[in-house]
Amino acid sequence: MRCLEVEMHLMLCNKPKVGFIGFLPFSSSVKFLEHRKQKAFLSRHSYRPLRCAHRNGTVFCSKSTNGFRTSTDFIDITEQNRKKVLNLYETYGLQSAAQYSLSLDENHIASTVLLNQLIQLCCREGDVVFALKVAEELTKRGQATAYSFREIVRFFIRQRNLAGVQYVWKYCSQAGIEKDFAMYSCYVYCLVGANLIEEAVATVYEYLAKSSLTNEFIPFQTSFDWLIRKLVREKSDIRGWKLFKELHSKGFRVPVITFNIFLDFFGKRKSRREVEEILCLMESDGIEPDRVTYNTLIKAYGYMRRHDLAEATFKQQISKFGPQLVGFNTLMNGYCEDKKFARVLELFAQLKELGLKPDVKTYSTIIKGQILSGENSSTVMCWYRQMRDENVYPDLKLAYSVLTFFTRNTCAEGVCLVLNDLRTLSKPLDAAIIQYFMDNFRDSLESQNIRDMLCRYPELMEENAQKRFEQWKD
Repeated sequence: MRCLEVEMHLMLCNKPKVGFIGFLPFSSSVKFLEHRKQKAFLSRHSYRPLRCAHRNGTVFCSKSTNGFRTSTDFIDITEQNRKKVLNLYETYGLQSAAQYSLSLDENHIASTVLLNQLIQLCCREGDVVFALKVAEELTKRGQATAYSFREIVRFFIRQRNLAGVQYVWKYCSQAGIEKDFAMYSCYVYCLVGANLIEEAVATVYEYLAKSSLTNEFIPFQTSFDWLIRKLVREKSDIRGWKLFKELHSKGFRVPVITFNIFLDFFGKRKSRREVEEILCLMESDGIEPDRVTYNTLIKAYGYMRRHDLAEATFKQQISKFGPQLVGFNTLMNGYCEDKKFARVLELFAQLKELGLKPDVKTYSTIIKGQILSGENSSTVMCWYRQMRDENVYPDLKLAYSVLTFFTRNTCAEGVCLVLNDLRTLSKPLDAAIIQYFMDNFRDSLESQNIRDMLCRYPELMEENAQKRFEQWKD
């Protein structure tokens, strides 16, 4: 195995930035003991002994042999030494704690425990180089475990340093140190953060091939859950569902937000079988549906055109949480996509009777539904005016959708109405929209009203749009 310092500088200091994680320059505040004398570390640049370091106590059981002792003796001696190191650290600092920990013979009862504790103290002080060298010494003794490197990995994660985590991962593999669930979880966390999704998936399956989940895994399953969400939500990858099912069969559990993501994923795919399976898994895991669950489920049934199931879910939501505007909006959207406006109008009247105030999403759902169904411009304008009368302003997406509709139908009054609202939005018109006006209103007498408004408010247009408008104006 290559020298630790050479390997570390090659892999860390010269490592290019990957994803959101870069490299971290290292410098050790402690001159680590390079050579050993009488089975103990001696520093090439020795520290001057601190007179007060052992004033209030002696080295407990400093002999290399442990003699005949009971398990209780082992525990007591280890605990006494551990407390002493912590006391030295809190009183005199890291150097004193390191000096005492390293003074013990490797056969001492407490040596392994103290060196692992020293690694934690080094990471607490930010001296990861020293921590790595202590871990290397434990490896040479054959006493290192994944626990010895766990705190170092967490240190690198806090520093957002993927290169450091990869270095520890490779070192443990080369040294034959069995990596535990915590290290796997931390490694997956870093890979997902750096968007190395394929490597993260492969790491999870590597873990599953060699280990089974236990209760100890539960605090560390967040990174696995994060990977699943990334696959489903951002990659639209069915592997997220397959990976979850395999993990779930071994005891893996996720919060309600992950189930909501699955419901949305399969709802858009109109996969009722998977939606029902997710609901069964939630029930078996004792996961209570939240507001988002009900809304997502209503939306999923809307995609499937199963309005009966959407209505049933809507009633369950009201009975549990009371009337929810977002629930009304979601249910109305399903009916709008199916062009069933009679029920949409009933729901709109019902929500107002219940004292709910329609928002931009409510009106956007109705207006866009009418546009898609081929309603005339007067009906769309009526709803748009009603929205504005209730002091509800359109968002950018709705404004452009309605503006395009009125332009296509050569409704200059509607175009001017929307242009007036666009003044409040920080998104000037581009040249393509101006050209669209010119193509549709070229021979229209009503186009003068649009040109007058654009002349009064040139800030409605970006630079290229203003140049195009000059051609139309002239």
